[in-house]
This record gives sequence, C-alpha cells and structure tokens, in this order.
Amino acid sequence: MPSFRRRAASGHNLEVRCRDSKGRNQSLTVRHEDGEIVLTTPSGEQLSFAPLQAGRLRAALRDLVVLPDSPS
Repeated sequence: MPSFRRRAASGHNLEVRCRDSKGRNQSLTVRHEDGEIVLTTPSGEQLSFAPLQAGRLRAALRDLVVLPDSPS
C-alpha cells in the first residue's frame, strides 16, 4: 500500500499515513495554499511552511531517512 494518496476532493491535497506515539494509524493532510505548504495534523492543527521552510523540512526528513545512524 502506498504511503500517501491523493484525495478525490482536491488535486492539491495529499494524505500522508503515519502513526502516533501510541502506534495508532493516523494521517497528515498536506496541501498547497497561497504559495505555502500547509500540514494539518490529526487534531486539526495547521502548520504553514513558506517555500524555503518546506525545502528545509524536506531536506531534514531526507537526511533522517537516508543518513545512517551515527554514534553519539
């Protein structure tokens, strides 16, 4: 099953499946609005990212996934 899917209601919304701290299935909604990326959490809180901030978030997520664990 894919880790994200487009919502039928809008071509600009993506639903990203994830888990909460208790291991329950959840999802984040990601959309493009007025030149920003908006993430909506399961509780309804919205986080807005300007293009540069969205790029930094992307890089941080990529680094966490791609880079091997380094000793502390």
